[in-house]
Amino acid sequence: MVPDRIEKTKEMATMFATETTARLSAAAFAIVLSALSFAYAIIPATPALVA
Repeated sequence: MVPDRIEKTKEMATMFATETTARLSAAAFAIVLSALSFAYAIIPATPALVA
């Protein structure tokens, strides 16, 4: 009975770790995309570049 519980707990921990990794990766990707779009909007409007 106890080893069964331990295996189930290990499986759940692996599942949560995988889900957490996926969420962190998605969040990092979203931040990078946001930063790139922000830079794309700001850099052309920089006074030094506007001649």
